[in-house]
Amino acid sequence: MVGESGKQVFCQAAGYAQLEPVRIPARTDTVYDLASLTKVVATTTAVFLLRDSGAIRLDQSAADFIPLGALGNVTLAQLLRHTAGFTASNRFYKLVSTTDELISWYASEGFDVAPGNRYQYDDAGFIILGKVIEVAALQPLDDFCRREIFRPLAMHDTAFNPGPELAARCAATELCAWRKLTRTPLPSLC
Repeated sequence: MVGESGKQVFCQAAGYAQLEPVRIPARTDTVYDLASLTKVVATTTAVFLLRDSGAIRLDQSAADFIPLGALGNVTLAQLLRHTAGFTASNRFYKLVSTTDELISWYASEGFDVAPGNRYQYDDAGFIILGKVIEVAALQPLDDFCRREIFRPLAMHDTAFNPGPELAARCAATELCAWRKLTRTPLPSLC
């Protein structure tokens, strides 16, 4: 999409919303997975909204909100900066299936390096931040983000775990044999 002076001058879709088992062309209203952009768009924004409201402090331990065992001295700032000390190469998604299991697993495993000593991009820190947000906001992360971020910014097609009405327009993201995930064809797109 291209705009000029507040007006749309070009809008066209290219590529496919799904490749297997059949190819389905993308449309201009196809919804795509934001993947790691969720860290910036939702989680970081939610943390700073809660900080601004006084519900959390960035120098506060994540253990003030959730049980972290050996990870108890990790601050929210370290989780945000990817300096919590987690090993990014851990394929935790093959070992756990819930956020609580992930937190328990990391709490028992400890750190690769002491918190604050090295930058190492990881997903686990932001998953833990999501749980902190839920506790501090007293509501699920998706509800908080919808109410405090997505609606005010008119991001109507942005959601965690989209419902059927939005899912019908979502592009397929993977076909994963080891998790036995398959994607059924989207409805015919006109």
